[in-house]
Amino acid sequence: SLPRLGVGQIRPGSVLIVEADRTWVSDKAADKWRDAFSLIRRIPNSAPLRIGGPVDRIRGISVCLGMVLLIILTTFDKETGVTLDVGGSILLLFYLMIRAISFDQLFGSMKT
Repeated sequence: SLPRLGVGQIRPGSVLIVEADRTWVSDKAADKWRDAFSLIRRIPNSAPLRIGGPVDRIRGISVCLGMVLLIILTTFDKETGVTLDVGGSILLLFYLMIRAISFDQLFGSMKT
């Protein structure tokens, strides 16, 4: 008997999406999965959800606090000397550093 997952049941013909690191799939799991699945491929532009893990909560709080800090500093730019372009650039570098965004997401959001 197959295990129950959520609403339905897994049976022949079902579509199952499994989250796995691309190197793990190609290096370690390809032979094992080839026997169990009829089709194994990467979903283009997919990324795992960033919720639920201990680092995700810290990352989310850091993103919000960074944005609030940017708003405060640029609101009082005469006193702080922080302009939106400089503060925003520093904030983006911070987001890259904590992996809140990737380089592809950063450059993909820019209009060329």
